[in-house]
Amino acid sequence: MTALAWRSRWKGPPPLLFLHEVAGDLHDWRAQVAHFADRYTCVRYNARGYPPSDVPAAPDSYGQHIAVQDAIAVLDGLGFDAAHVVGLSMGGFCAVHLMLQRPERCLSATVAGAGYGSAPHQRTGFTEEARTAARMFREDVRAAADAYQNGPTRVQYRLKDPDGWRSFGERLAGRDPVGMSLTFSQVLAERPSLYDLRDRLAAVRTPSCWSSATRTTVASTSRSCSSGPSPGPPSRCCRVPATPSTWKSPRRSTRCSTTSWTRSPTAGGRPGTPPPWAEALSA
Repeated sequence: MTALAWRSRWKGPPPLLFLHEVAGDLHDWRAQVAHFADRYTCVRYNARGYPPSDVPAAPDSYGQHIAVQDAIAVLDGLGFDAAHVVGLSMGGFCAVHLMLQRPERCLSATVAGAGYGSAPHQRTGFTEEARTAARMFREDVRAAADAYQNGPTRVQYRLKDPDGWRSFGERLAGRDPVGMSLTFSQVLAERPSLYDLRDRLAAVRTPSCWSSATRTTVASTSRSCSSGPSPGPPSRCCRVPATPSTWKSPRRSTRCSTTSWTRSPTAGGRPGTPPPWAEALSA
């Protein structure tokens, strides 16, 4: 059994479940929790491999399907039948697979920055990048963290919030080398492309909002989700500035989340009826 470290702010159902990216942890969602915690129960946790959650040493203890099982275990442990799920990048892929595999546990899904590496021409390069990162983190976690922090996906963060960027780098350098290595090699490198999920996504009835950093990724994500007529609520794709990170634009990320929550019948009132807090986010 793997123990997961979680935090929650209790208010009332339905809960909001936040899933972090590969370079982050539960602390990345502080701005969103601060925004919603006075009205909704907010749950966030560190994925396996991210202390103080357990760090299994066996490669077969990691994987996309195991990440979904962990999310369900957190909901079960807290006594929730279902949640509005918000995931960034790696967490976004987990939200997608939770929506596909256990739709009854997912009231809505907000999927942010999860399209990278999905396009056919990106697959080989993405897999090689993930395996290279796995090797680097296992060999020298501080050097790997420095390279990741100063990579192209974090430039806008450094320019917008230098102090937050430095804090991010310090947390990343303190990660467990085994956990980071196996997350890159077993979760990221082995995950399916969104294009491989087109038929299943087209049949999804769960309300969802897909957010990405670039028009190109938005377009590819939209095509991945639209291979056929969907019997349920349509997905919405939107673009947020710079690279997809929760700390860069918390106000816009909450707007995107609102899009999917308001399409859920459990959000308040009739399907499609905005809940009481939606108006505050539309300004």
